[in-house]
Amino acid sequence: MYWAIAGAYPLVKTCDGLLLPSVLTLDGDGTDGVKEWFSRPIFSLGPQLPASYLHTQGSAGSSGSRAEVTVAYFKQQGEADNKNDPSIVFLDEALAKYGANSTLYITFGSMTAPSPEYLGYLFDVLLDLEEPMPFLFAAASPSLQLSESVREKVVASGRGLIVPWAPQQTVFQHPATGWVISHCGAGGTAEALAQGMPLITWPALADQPQNARWMVEVLDTAFELLQVRTGLGQTKAFRGGPNGTEIIGTEEAIKAEMKDVLTRARGEDGKRKRTNAGRVKQLIHEAEAPGGQVDQHFELLNREIL
Repeated sequence: MYWAIAGAYPLVKTCDGLLLPSVLTLDGDGTDGVKEWFSRPIFSLGPQLPASYLHTQGSAGSSGSRAEVTVAYFKQQGEADNKNDPSIVFLDEALAKYGANSTLYITFGSMTAPSPEYLGYLFDVLLDLEEPMPFLFAAASPSLQLSESVREKVVASGRGLIVPWAPQQTVFQHPATGWVISHCGAGGTAEALAQGMPLITWPALADQPQNARWMVEVLDTAFELLQVRTGLGQTKAFRGGPNGTEIIGTEEAIKAEMKDVLTRARGEDGKRKRTNAGRVKQLIHEAEAPGGQVDQHFELLNREIL
């Protein structure tokens, strides 16, 4: 990671321009700041996602057994077998039993993983909720080690499913999916926002803390877990009120915060963040539409190259 960052800086200093995976309506101030520092051409080319994913009319908040557009998406991508994927079967069952937006999707990508102990705390909280919140956990990272006892407890509960991989874009489009706990990597963040999906952030490193803060404090589309911080991050957080938040980091403090956030996600705060996420989705789709801001920047890039 060090060499990736240290090596990128001299490259950026010598290149002729920058291509950003963003849209100006969401990140105008940040882009202006980069322009002021960089003083060379910058092109905002939008999230790098399949056109079929960006231009569908369905959303994670739609109702029905599964949005028709999702089935169309399977066919377009040659992935019709996704409908038989264990993750999708689980979401179908959760939709039938608990309704739309009922399910929590948990993912930390393929490179990072939180403490297995802290993940155990999360499962304890989820399984203790009086009103069930079904959850799907994609345990893709090779560094993630979950004990068999934890896996068995989740299976025995009937409330959760742990899989080594999930078709993430399809999961985001499924009407049962209501919230995502994420490390806030750039790719997953873009996928979630492009479908109007609110998040519960659990960042670890690199750009993840900044992505989390942007969604929590600027877009107001997410909650952030603070008590799970470790290492250099286990100091006072300068948010959560005028006096900030003390990172206690005990099992009691972590579980209390998790339960509070999950409760708020189902309440008025959650409704507001879901509405805001829907607006963000609309802005992304408008920018990516034919003739929109992204097309305009591709045209500017074409002129620059020629």
